[in-house]
Amino acid sequence: MLAPKIRFTQQKHKKRMFMVLTKEQITKFKNRLEELKAQMTHLIRDTIEDVRATDEIKGYSQHQADEGTDDFNRTINLQLSGNEREILQKIEIALDKIDQGT
Repeated sequence: MLAPKIRFTQQKHKKRMFMVLTKEQITKFKNRLEELKAQMTHLIRDTIEDVRATDEIKGYSQHQADEGTDDFNRTINLQLSGNEREILQKIEIALDKIDQGT
């Protein structure tokens, strides 16, 4: 069985080039992607826990400015969570392609 090809697109000429990877290289990429998947899953879980913790203490702020800061931090955490989910989805797609041999 031939190793899968990786497709690169050159912006200048819009030509497609192929690079054949060895099984060892594919295994290394797959292992690295699995590590990244675990890290992203952990980050998403932590971010969700932070948002929940912020929601639980909301209303206990001593000053309106503190409530504004809490809301701002919650918004940032939710945006980060969305970005992390997109990255996780791309990692999962890459792993699926490796498993399918494409």
